[in-house]
Amino acid sequence: MNIMTQLSVTEQKSLYLGNCLDILPTLATGSVDCIITDPPYHITSPSSITFVGSVPTSVKKRWGHWEKDTFEEYEEMVCGVIDESKRLLKENKCLLMWLRAEYGGYFARYAETQGWKLLSTLIWNKPNPVPHIRKTNYRSAFEYCMVVCNGDKSVPFNFLSQKRMTNVFNHPIGQKETDHPTEKPVSLFNWHVEVHTDPGDTVLDPFMGSGTTGASCAKTGRNFIGIELNPDYYKIAEKRIAEAQSQMRMSL
Repeated sequence: MNIMTQLSVTEQKSLYLGNCLDILPTLATGSVDCIITDPPYHITSPSSITFVGSVPTSVKKRWGHWEKDTFEEYEEMVCGVIDESKRLLKENKCLLMWLRAEYGGYFARYAETQGWKLLSTLIWNKPNPVPHIRKTNYRSAFEYCMVVCNGDKSVPFNFLSQKRMTNVFNHPIGQKETDHPTEKPVSLFNWHVEVHTDPGDTVLDPFMGSGTTGASCAKTGRNFIGIELNPDYYKIAEKRIAEAQSQMRMSL
């Protein structure tokens, strides 16, 4: 039996605990202004290692259910989210999806075959990448994000400045705010939110994780819908978003 729980954090902000492929079809068509998400990267090798703080930890052990055993299962999940995203977004709105670099072009091409327009490719450049423990390959110093639009243009598109509006985000791996193994810098998601939404817009994250997208929305006056399968990460995100909202109210 699928578990789905809805929690109203504040008016027009909702968090869901459950499988996004079950929950997304229940959301209203054309109800979202932007989708910003960071699905698992399909790193299924039992020897794959990530870091929680300074402690090396098995990726498979940490990520569990979402790390599909076959690429076909993973492909079905990601393509399912891309398809539902097109239905949920209003016209001329964007989906920003972080993907394993090796798969980025594959899913961008799939999106184009489904009527999406590839607007851009974004790169997070990390000057201090995680060490390669076994020294058998290159260190991973960048991550890939596809930006696709369901119309001929992206509305809004808030051009911030010539300096900030390159498609490369240079930012070191810093101290994480939570125990989530793949938490990205909130400043990176602030950048997404500022460019592709206006205050009062509704942003959806089908793979909420530790709540980075939600925290960014809370701090910038956007509404947020988040979905997370893992109960532990859901609790982390719930607390983190509530704290961001409290800080926002105190600053008013």
